[in-house]
Amino acid sequence: MRSICAVFEEWVMGDGNYPVLCKKDKVNLSFYIRAYDFEVKTNEKIYLFEQIKHAEYNFSGKVIYKLPDLIVVDTIEFKFYIETSDKTDISVGDFVKGRGQLAVDYFAWVENLREFKDPPNILYNLIVERIYVVKIPQRHIVISENAISCETSLSAEEFSQNDMQEAEQTNNSNEFVFYLLDLAPIDEDIEPTFCYC
Repeated sequence: MRSICAVFEEWVMGDGNYPVLCKKDKVNLSFYIRAYDFEVKTNEKIYLFEQIKHAEYNFSGKVIYKLPDLIVVDTIEFKFYIETSDKTDISVGDFVKGRGQLAVDYFAWVENLREFKDPPNILYNLIVERIYVVKIPQRHIVISENAISCETSLSAEEFSQNDMQEAEQTNNSNEFVFYLLDLAPIDEDIEPTFCYC
């Protein structure tokens, strides 16, 4: 496995299941892809995990595990899950191809892992090389009379380099932000970063 870039959304730290992350922290994490698009490829058995920009990736791989609302995809180089509808017609052994944003698992996998039957290991031992705070631009924030809302992360096309700032840790401020983590694999056994509180 090579180094990766992944989104870490600020809201996942709110209940204490994920700690504040700092540069040089050693972590044990699972990931999902928020798929912008993907399709089942019946005649193409291609493995691909290719970074486009920041946490955006092209991917193609084999479905190795299926639950009613998610599938686990193995690209040989990297394994992750994709959330699906229970009506999605995908089976273990199918190949899927698509594009999306790689993000730290927000709980869907790791929180329920003990309940899954014979799940594959999609947890990785990594070191946090760099942290970027990405401020969500004002145009993505909706303010109404009674509420303020915005997306919890943005695609690479929706923010600019000017919205990014390198940081030492992930608990930045009360502003609307998310984080990009540059992560490198390490050959060490790390305790799970997710805390089963």
